[in-house]
Amino acid sequence: MKKIQIMLMCLCFFIAFSGCSQGEKSGGTFTLCLQENPANLDPQMAVDTASLTVIRNIYQTLMEFDESGMVVCSGAKSYDISGDGLTYTFTLRDDLHWSDAALETDVPLTAQDYVYAMQRIYSPETHSPHTELFSGIKNSTNCLKGAPPEELGIYAPDDHTVVIELSAADCDFLKLMAHPASSPCNRELFESTEGRYGLSVNDTFSCGAFRLSEWNYDPYWTENFLTLTKIRSNSSEDFFTYPDEINIRIGDDKAQPCAYMTNTCPDETGKKNVDSCECSLSVLLVSPDSVFYTDAAKREALFGAADEDFTELLEEGSARAYSFIPSYYTVMNKPYGELYPKGERIPRSSSFEADEGFPTLLVCDDYPCEKIPYAISDALEETGYYCAVTFESRSSYQKSFDEGKYDLCIYTVSSQQNDTLSVLSTLADACPLFDKRRLSDPRVRKGNILDKAAFTKSMEELLLTESYALPLTFDSTWTVTDKDVEGAVFDPLDGTIYCKYLRSK
Repeated sequence: MKKIQIMLMCLCFFIAFSGCSQGEKSGGTFTLCLQENPANLDPQMAVDTASLTVIRNIYQTLMEFDESGMVVCSGAKSYDISGDGLTYTFTLRDDLHWSDAALETDVPLTAQDYVYAMQRIYSPETHSPHTELFSGIKNSTNCLKGAPPEELGIYAPDDHTVVIELSAADCDFLKLMAHPASSPCNRELFESTEGRYGLSVNDTFSCGAFRLSEWNYDPYWTENFLTLTKIRSNSSEDFFTYPDEINIRIGDDKAQPCAYMTNTCPDETGKKNVDSCECSLSVLLVSPDSVFYTDAAKREALFGAADEDFTELLEEGSARAYSFIPSYYTVMNKPYGELYPKGERIPRSSSFEADEGFPTLLVCDDYPCEKIPYAISDALEETGYYCAVTFESRSSYQKSFDEGKYDLCIYTVSSQQNDTLSVLSTLADACPLFDKRRLSDPRVRKGNILDKAAFTKSMEELLLTESYALPLTFDSTWTVTDKDVEGAVFDPLDGTIYCKYLRSK
């Protein structure tokens, strides 16, 4: 019942390298394969993986993630954070420019471009899907209610300085400045497209490591592609772009990728470079319509009976979970798991009176550890609670879950944000009895690393001790790279790849 799910993009090495000032490893052409055509290359509007992949490579966010997954400067050469954690001041590089496919545009990138982009997100004319992502910026709530976007807490005192004010301190705010939606937008260039910004090669302006030089797509044709070309003026010794060109092939099922992502251990282990990271969580939930849901004591007894040692049943790439935050997630560039090592199982009562009937355990058929649902059913049967396991396809499972047509279910939790509280928020959405407002209480969510980590830990313990969910497994995403290629920066949460550091070994 397991299915290998290849994510929407893959990378394959095409030409080794060409000469370059940074040495023989740099330069050359690489091929990126996307299963879908980008829907929109407007950073303030795009949400699909294909679009976000291209956007990450052609726009210059203030910050970016490096090869080790840490947040580093990109469009900004430095930044300063006020003592109270409420004001971020970014100093821009002075060598960045906007470019277009015809090389007719050579407009300096300025601080006002970052200001205008963020104002667009909160403009009623934009209808951006990213308003919640940046809701920590001062006055963002007022702007959503109709206040002018110019009142948003971001401004440019000069062409090389961006100041952002927050309504509450957040030690992980820098991560948001690496999100594709925070990419700059030049107002004059935007308005010149007359409503077609990011929809064609002639209506897309680049300011990042690469410029969009070709975009050829026809749904009735198989040879669809985009070409990204290095913007040499945006590459410097301290912020160097390695490849000369990225060829993007769309919907090419015949491509033989030598770098990609999958949720199960690949067959190429030993033949290629293979790494994995725990970035999703599977939990056992009780239906809100169940008698167990509103009765904490019954939930505790139910989870106590189901909380078996599944170690021998785990598939490669899965680990037994005793908490809710997978190891991939960080707090201010520090792995959360290093701050709080793996805990022990929570002692629970396992005595309860079994209700009449034959409840079901709903499981999606792509759950990677198919033996665990049966082990849970066997454990419950020993207490007289007879539970039938039902596997359903992804679409059928989602429909049953949304309609509450289950008694128990195994639910997968992940977040597109590398934010511990975002993981808990996603879990809370599936646990209506849990008061989600607890996760955003400004009295307890403070701005420094230890406070946020401690608050995350306290929320985990609350979810565990009050039995809102039973953590089962941490599940990995695998990245596979050809042995001749290095520098691919994967984001397993949103499925994108950053090509700036790609090079041959």
